Amino acid sequence: MFCNQSRFHLPTRVINSEQFWALVRAPRTAQLVSEARAALANGDKALYDRKKKLLPLMVFIGTFEESEKDVENKKTGEKRTVKGCWRVQSHVCLNGLVVADYDHVIEADQTEGSSPKLGEVRRGLNAGNAGVQTTPTPPNSGGERLREIWAEAYGKLSDEDKARIVLVFVTPSGYGLKVVFTADVGIGNLIDNQLDFSAKLGLQLDESCKDASRGAFMTTAEDIISINEEKLFTYEDKSFGEKYNDEYRSGHSQPTLSGRILPLSRGRQRGSEQGNIEADQTTPPDGTPPNSGGEEDTYHGVPYGKIVEAWFDGKKVEPGDRHRTSLCLADHLRYITDNDPVLIERILREVPFNYFADQNKEFVIRRRSTRYDECFRKLPDDFKTQQFMDCFGCSQPTASRALDRFKKDGVIESVKYGIYKKLVSELP
Repeated sequence: MFCNQSRFHLPTRVINSEQFWALVRAPRTAQLVSEARAALANGDKALYDRKKKLLPLMVFIGTFEESEKDVENKKTGEKRTVKGCWRVQSHVCLNGLVVADYDHVIEADQTEGSSPKLGEVRRGLNAGNAGVQTTPTPPNSGGERLREIWAEAYGKLSDEDKARIVLVFVTPSGYGLKVVFTADVGIGNLIDNQLDFSAKLGLQLDESCKDASRGAFMTTAEDIISINEEKLFTYEDKSFGEKYNDEYRSGHSQPTLSGRILPLSRGRQRGSEQGNIEADQTTPPDGTPPNSGGEEDTYHGVPYGKIVEAWFDGKKVEPGDRHRTSLCLADHLRYITDNDPVLIERILREVPFNYFADQNKEFVIRRRSTRYDECFRKLPDDFKTQQFMDCFGCSQPTASRALDRFKKDGVIESVKYGIYKKLVSELP
């Protein structure tokens, strides 16, 4: 079971199926979601935040024991102590569910278009998973493209991992996803499971959502992509709570293991089980990375070269995709190298890709280079996120981080959601 907090100044309450559906189907919820997304489309982030905070807040990862909290009456200034199941980590009771947040999976300017086979993909998402439902796409969200992205990510999972998913829904912005799934106590705590599952899905995790008191703002019933209702409302893994309750109550929510996450899971690899990097060691076809590179550096005793080989899964890298592929590989290596730029560079240097020019490698590990400056100069004065990605040859998560850095440095400013303006012609 899990809980809901109707207002920030009120305690949580355990919520059942009927109450949950009443909230997500309520006309007020639909109105708030519509107003929030309209505010975001108009570039009014403050109004968007206000509307979002009025939406139903769910804490899927567990419930809370009774505690005391000092509550102040804002009108009179009077304070009083109230007993209740307050949303505080020091009194959490974990149920074994995990929530992974994928914010801004697509930008507002990247929502057009859909695959003609999407309906077929969507119908196949829950094959073999009894009790799972899917819903149509809401008209005022990221729409078909967002669901396409989820279908692609879902397709990378093994059947066992697919069965762990209990809820997937579109976030209040309309451009992100939240995924609720069952934890694997053998992998670790909440953030350990978030990172592991995200690597398998190939989606960029918002790692700030690691605390046990973190809630998720629900949207409408139409925003729910997939739900296993029976599992969502009844699931409880006592072993997970027994192992981690005390840790979270003591304020420890950081990862429990270092360098533990493999890159993207490819489902079942040729000749091996999913996640087994000791795959068939036959010579790959021309244009793919052979089993070499980074042999002196290992992750849990396995050479990084073998991990890189499994990451490519025997797929040929076409010339036009080489730079973008190298950027993606470097991004995923962060999870199994403790984000060590020196180690990442060494692994990339030893991967036998003859297209790794020095300037590209420096850009891959987030260093300034002549090419980096040239890409910035080529950007129009007013540009969209997709134009930035095309110009720099990088992924959307990498572009988002770079844009945030540029904004902090005063190089660009955000005109409206997904649209930016250059404030300088040359990088400082």
